[in-house]
Amino acid sequence: MNITVLLAVVSLATSDVGALPRRTLRHSSLQGDTWPPTSRFDFAKAVLAMIGGLGTVAPLTAAYRKEHLSKAVKLCEETKLSADRFAKAADRAGLVTI
Repeated sequence: MNITVLLAVVSLATSDVGALPRRTLRHSSLQGDTWPPTSRFDFAKAVLAMIGGLGTVAPLTAAYRKEHLSKAVKLCEETKLSADRFAKAADRAGLVTI
């Protein structure tokens, strides 16, 4: 669920990142077809770099969450194992366990 929401936010952010510079430049003197091809190519490279940068956030966040979850599961299993060992030791010693 969290990853789905994160992917939705990233996709919306990347669409806005691509549209924002174009809207900003629309009101400047670089309108329409007056852009030379090199400026258009540089603009496309900048937009794609921003989209790529934002696109890497989702996989990195998913990997972080997966690692965090696996550590929590491992700690839970170790705690359960420790409690079972203690219960067996207490039973052998004749102590009352709750």
